Amino acid sequence: MSREALRVHLGDVVVDEGNLEVGGTKSAVVDTQDGRRLLYAEEAAEVWFADYGFDRLVGGSSKITIDPVFAQTVNLGQPYHVFVQVYGEADVYVTDRSIVGFEVRLRQGDPNVEFSYRIVAKRLGFEDQRLESARWADGKSHLQPEWPMNAPNLVLPSVSETP
Repeated sequence: MSREALRVHLGDVVVDEGNLEVGGTKSAVVDTQDGRRLLYAEEAAEVWFADYGFDRLVGGSSKITIDPVFAQTVNLGQPYHVFVQVYGEADVYVTDRSIVGFEVRLRQGDPNVEFSYRIVAKRLGFEDQRLESARWADGKSHLQPEWPMNAPNLVLPSVSETP
């Protein structure tokens, strides 16, 4: 079966071999006291999954074990990001990243500070995908206004596409 035969267009939405490609925004409808609202998906140049958690330093350090179910969805053999937010007076850093976890250590401040973290890792099986071409969408103004959108004075560096 050809790739074209597997593509379904639903207005501004394209379902293509299991991939969802949207010309507009991607959002969830969420009930609030003021009625239903849209919460929008974060976009990225690569295929990342994220997980969040809370912990506390004990005596200046904390070893975090990555959720084993999350670990099955990402490639922890490649470098991954850990973002830490402390809730108190402390300067911390991340060290000893591995496929099972990482450590948060105190540089200075409260040795028992509470913190949250966000781990962001490449989705397993999609590690090399980055800013893929969407040539099928070229010239389809209903998917996205033509570039440059409302920026007549915008000067961009030239970009050569890699084969």
